[in-house]
Amino acid sequence: MTGTGRGTGATPQQGAFQVVSLAARPELTLPALELLAAGWPEFMRHDPTAERHQARLATELAGFQALLVDREKDELAALGVSIPFAWDGTLAGLPAGWDAVVEQGVGDLDEGRRPTALSALSVTVAPDRRGQGLSRLVVRGLKAAATRAGLGALLAPVRPSGKSAYPLTPMERYVRWARPDGAPFDPLAAHPLAARGRGARGLPSLHGDHRRGGHLGGLDGAGVP
Repeated sequence: MTGTGRGTGATPQQGAFQVVSLAARPELTLPALELLAAGWPEFMRHDPTAERHQARLATELAGFQALLVDREKDELAALGVSIPFAWDGTLAGLPAGWDAVVEQGVGDLDEGRRPTALSALSVTVAPDRRGQGLSRLVVRGLKAAATRAGLGALLAPVRPSGKSAYPLTPMERYVRWARPDGAPFDPLAAHPLAARGRGARGLPSLHGDHRRGGHLGGLDGAGVP
């Protein structure tokens, strides 16, 4: 996932926040775009696939964009972006990463194919709210969106979040780095949601950047607290 804060595992005060869809709160489109710009690394702000289809995600697919709103301030605290797509349920049938699942989801929409799964594209927490466990509430919101639409799975293509600090290291080498205790070097691989996702359907959650032939990792209802 992109732009996710490295939370401390804190338990969020769920009652202080409300998860709504962008379809229900279209006036939050601009704050959502501003939050994405603040949370994403620079190179992701110029992704051609995102630029080409961003407007459709915010309009035709607005019901699949989960907004976490601070009830007291009526302020956007976090955002989950996702896209429905047609998946046959097999590992071989998964799109080859972030770009591919966006293109497939838009293609399915244009061709009238019924989606069967939801792919999270990013979970972004406002910089001043990171470390509070808010990403968990956003993931629950995405699960709820999938359930409402009758989709059978929630999956997520992931980008190793620390890779940008090592631009000269090939992705294939970076994703195999480990800490002295044997834990994955990249923070995202050690995230509790990623760890649970590996066990949910036997699909690994970390396969590398979408520009390096990465695959989607599985994250379904069994893997989210």
